[in-house]
This record gives sequence, C-alpha cells and structure tokens, in this order.
Amino acid sequence: MKRSNLLKRSIVFFLGYVLGTFLAVQASYGQTTEKALLWEISGKGLKQPSYLYGTIHITCDNGQGLNDEVKTAMENTEQLVLELDMDDPAMMQKMQKLSLNEGMQNFSANMAEEDKAIVNAFYKERFGAGLTQLGMMKPFVLMSMLYPTYLDCEKQTAVEMMLMQAAKSQEKEVFGLETVEEQMQVMDNIPMEEQITMLVNSIKEFEQNKADFKELTDTYADQDIVSLYESFQKYPEYAKYEDEFLGDRNKNWIDDIEEIITKKPSFIGVGAAHLASKNGVINLLREAGYTLKPILKTAN
Repeated sequence: MKRSNLLKRSIVFFLGYVLGTFLAVQASYGQTTEKALLWEISGKGLKQPSYLYGTIHITCDNGQGLNDEVKTAMENTEQLVLELDMDDPAMMQKMQKLSLNEGMQNFSANMAEEDKAIVNAFYKERFGAGLTQLGMMKPFVLMSMLYPTYLDCEKQTAVEMMLMQAAKSQEKEVFGLETVEEQMQVMDNIPMEEQITMLVNSIKEFEQNKADFKELTDTYADQDIVSLYESFQKYPEYAKYEDEFLGDRNKNWIDDIEEIITKKPSFIGVGAAHLASKNGVINLLREAGYTLKPILKTAN
C-alpha cells in the first residue's frame, strides 16, 4: 500500500476505531450476555422495528461481505445511521484539518530523546517518513496508522464501508450521530503528554499489540460483545477515559436515536464496543422503554 493512501485511510480509521473499539475498557460488563452484533429495536409505540448493529472499523476483506441477517435488516429499513455521516463530501477535509496540532506544532519537541529516536526510527522504516514530517499530526493519528499493519492481509475493509455500499445500492440516505468535530474533541481532551506516552508504548509493544488485535478480531467474529471489554482490561491507561470514549457518548446518542427511529425505521451501525455494558447502547435503549432482541447469525 502506498504511504499516501495509508495516511489517508488512517485518518478515517482513527476516529472510528480508536473511539469505538480499541478504547473499549469498562469495569462493569453486565446487562447484555447474548453473543450478537445485530439487534432489533421495537416497542414504545414504534410502527416498524429499527436495527442496531455493532461494527469493527478495520478487518480483512474475505469477499463475503455482510451476512444475510444484516442484509435483510438493511432492506427492511429506510435509512442508514453511523457514528459519522460518511456520505458527507466535506468529511475528509474536516478530518485532515483537525488531525493537525494547533499551529502545526511538532509534538516531538515534547518527547524524551530516547523515545523520540524509537518512534522516529519505527515510522521511517514502516512508512518512509519520520517525526519531522509526521509530528505535526496529533499522536493519536500516528497511532491509528499502526492498526492496518496489525492485519496480515493485503486487502482490508471496514464494516462501515460495506454498509455504505449497501445503502448506496438501495438508494438510502446516510446520517451521523456525531460530527467530526465532536469526535475529535474527545481526543483533544487527553493531555498531549499522555497521548505521547500512549504512542511510545504502542511502538515498544507493537508485536504484543498485533497479537492482541488478532484476538480482538476473533472475538468480534464470534459476536461476543461482552468479551470485547474483558480483552481490554490489560490497558489501564485507557480505562480512566471510559466515560469520555464510551459512556458519555452512548448517553448522548439515545435522544437522537429515539428521534430517528420514531420518524423512520433505521439501520444504526456503531462500534461494537458501544453495545454491551450497563452504559452500553443496548441497555440504555432498554431503560428508555424499548425492546431489544438479538438477531442471531444463521450458521453457514
């Protein structure tokens, strides 16, 4: 993959994956135990059901596409709702602008020399550019560049992209629960020194993180949304930001989701880490009075 293409994809991947999956750490797992990514939303006066689906923002493209249950749910709804409006032609431009440090400052000036040397050598070897070029971007963006390299496959995709393709073929409108600015603000709330520490640790622990990512994708394939949390108890540096990354955002989505599904039957796709737990979207919608039923995948 050419470096320019990887950088472009990484910016898109960064917001979805870092916010939706990698930072899925939570102390309380309860409330949802079923192994299911697809959930039917009904009750509370809804004339037609809507559907909630847990996505993963990067995976190997095996050519199989969406499963039959997801395709049917898409066909039975009138619009697609994702975390971001990925149909917005200005989205990429906004992401690129907000991915840069304020005043184009290079964050490597705040790094210890030993750490700077490690990170600089790694990115030069892997991507052909070091911190002189990449340090103007926020550390979390550089972290996002690593995730595609965790997969041992040439062809990669995102579930959101498959959903977008399905929506386009069915001439459905696409909407977002958040703006790019709102998602990026979550990242900006983390002090720069902590972002740098996370980046350095990601490089130092690259091989272990790659193995962990394989475990994550296997867990996702098993549709075990509860175990996604358990997998991340080894990342205490992220746990302190659980409310910002997951709980608070989930709570903010509920009113919007209620308004959306009241107007039209909708297919809602969010990172799978947002589904389970006491403050997960499934439980919050149940608390709001809706019935959520798992749609189990038919065995092949």
